[in-house]
Amino acid sequence: MTDYLFFLLLGSGAGAIIAALGLGLVITYQGSGVVNFSAGAMAMWGTYVYADLRNGEYPFPIPGLPDRYHFGDDVGYRWALILALLTAALLGLVVYLLIFRPLRQAPALAKVVASVGLIILFITLVERRFEDITGGLRVNAILPREPMTLTGDLTIPRDGLWLLLIVAIVAGGLWAYSKFLRIGLATRAAAENEKGAVMLGYSPDRLAALGWVMSSVVTTFIAILAAPQIQLTPTIFTFTFLIPALGAALIGKFQNFWPTLITGVLI
Repeated sequence: MTDYLFFLLLGSGAGAIIAALGLGLVITYQGSGVVNFSAGAMAMWGTYVYADLRNGEYPFPIPGLPDRYHFGDDVGYRWALILALLTAALLGLVVYLLIFRPLRQAPALAKVVASVGLIILFITLVERRFEDITGGLRVNAILPREPMTLTGDLTIPRDGLWLLLIVAIVAGGLWAYSKFLRIGLATRAAAENEKGAVMLGYSPDRLAALGWVMSSVVTTFIAILAAPQIQLTPTIFTFTFLIPALGAALIGKFQNFWPTLITGVLI
């Protein structure tokens, strides 16, 4: 019984990652009606940015620019986290404005193809900007990692439980945002009927852009916190965790946060 409980609790970190990506999918869908298959790839890029900043460098994804800016030393986890999240916010905004906004009235299949293209783009960017990534990249821990003894013979790392708690708090904040704030209600209205958001005095286009920014920031934040628990590779968030996250978001009907959270953790 102790062994079963050990592995159950040991999987809390992976469950938290799946749930967080599922929440990101729900946010994007609520704002724009797009199932963002590239959510994991976008979070992956932000996590690599954070890892590079801890080495004193900032990678540029745009061809023609220098590969990276050199700070000369580790900028510290606080500044690295802030810069990585700002990068994630800008990335979410640019992806929406340049790719999915022009596809607003396009068939759903066109949006799927666009998001799959983004997966290929971000994987290629990581492979070009980061050398020797085949063996995975290790990231310094942010959350406490000291072992925690629950019973006499049951000891587990505490970072997975911390991550699960943070994801649950994020889910609670998103639920309250969509349930009680006027802009959250407008976003839900826009997902079902754009005229509903217009009647509330909001632009569906701006709500969609906000959703993409929020989704990118939330998923990148959790991915950065989770990175020390795994071996960071270009496919770990892109495929390994995103596929079950799609299942969690589907159970939540791409609208509800709590079913998505619970399903992701259970998976």
